[in-house]
Amino acid sequence: MVDNESPAFGDFLGTGKPVGIFNTSSKKVVPPEKDAEGKTKQYGVLGIAKPDWSDATKPWTFEVMSPKREYYQRFTHGFGWGDINGDGKNDMIEARAWWENTGSAEMKEHPYPFGQGGSQMHVYDVDGDGLNDIICSLQAHGVGLAWFKQGPKNDKGEITWKRNLILPDKYEPNAQGIKFSHLHAVDLVDINGDGLKDIVTGKRYFAHGSHGDVAPLDPPVLY
Repeated sequence: MVDNESPAFGDFLGTGKPVGIFNTSSKKVVPPEKDAEGKTKQYGVLGIAKPDWSDATKPWTFEVMSPKREYYQRFTHGFGWGDINGDGKNDMIEARAWWENTGSAEMKEHPYPFGQGGSQMHVYDVDGDGLNDIICSLQAHGVGLAWFKQGPKNDKGEITWKRNLILPDKYEPNAQGIKFSHLHAVDLVDINGDGLKDIVTGKRYFAHGSHGDVAPLDPPVLY
């Protein structure tokens, strides 16, 4: 079962062939557990789904790459992948952390709040300093678009991040007068052919109907 509202499909392993990259709360992968009160809880994990390239119609193999978490489930928002620390191995990113691919069976968690759960998250050297940064929406059903500049490591050896807002984290216009909510999909592609990747996003219209989210009745836009 493929979970997360922004699952990915790409060459995570660096083999030249794509795999599925997502979290799953499939009971076959993570059996349900009873909590202290006897209630059944379902957890989820991050990982990759690998095809059998001799016969792609065969069942794929899911490889668990994180500890189980209660919030990895069907409607989890915010996910991406790429080489964060420049070691040649692809890592995973989600709203609460980036997960370092150490080459072992389980990745290493580096907690950091990349918003409250957006959509597709992208690893890209925005400012050309040789360090990969992170681009993402801050809330899939709210507001905010940002890039997080990768900085030097702190005294604990952890990468530091500086948030740079492209669209405010409040429902108000940015310096160019642009304002919209519900950034439920974000892509990164070179639109004008100048060799630099651009951000493509817009408003997810009526995600939960006419009430409950930020400005659901505003017109849908694409930027």
